[in-house]
Amino acid sequence: MIKYGTVILLFLLLINYTHTYYDFTASNSNIIILPLIAGLLFINFILIYTYESKNKEKHTVTNLLLIFLVSFFGINLYLNSVQSEKEVKYSGYISPDPQLKSTGYEIRLYKDKTYRINEYWHGESRHYFGKYEFENNLLTLHDEMISEKTEELLTSKYKYNNIKKYFEPIEKGFPKLKLKNKE
Repeated sequence: MIKYGTVILLFLLLINYTHTYYDFTASNSNIIILPLIAGLLFINFILIYTYESKNKEKHTVTNLLLIFLVSFFGINLYLNSVQSEKEVKYSGYISPDPQLKSTGYEIRLYKDKTYRINEYWHGESRHYFGKYEFENNLLTLHDEMISEKTEELLTSKYKYNNIKKYFEPIEKGFPKLKLKNKE
């Protein structure tokens, strides 16, 4: 079973790097990492099949593992693509430096009451997901740690300004969340 350890580890890495909503360009490093992991997986399977053939072993376990891992990867891609096609209700952006946009946070509020926050910096990104409520012009992100995760740029409660069309934070010290598109 040790011979399958690297294959399982590489598939878990592949799942991890493709888990961000079917977004293969979320990180410039994915251009190198994804083909590298796929190549290492291919080489591992060739080595396993060669080893089993030389020892006159049947490939039953290897074939079942390959089918399971490819199916699991396919389900992961399908669920991520379904998530990426959700209808956006509001979309906004906060950046400490709006001229350079070298780092910043984009937030998308979906109509199914979920949100995605994309953190961008120098060609890389990280994603945060959760649920929200929007009642009586009050937006509540259900993540108490959101301000720590976003370097104190986002907070969990905003009041919607109908006239100026942006979300104003309830707590002082946070920037306004300006909208890219309106409902």
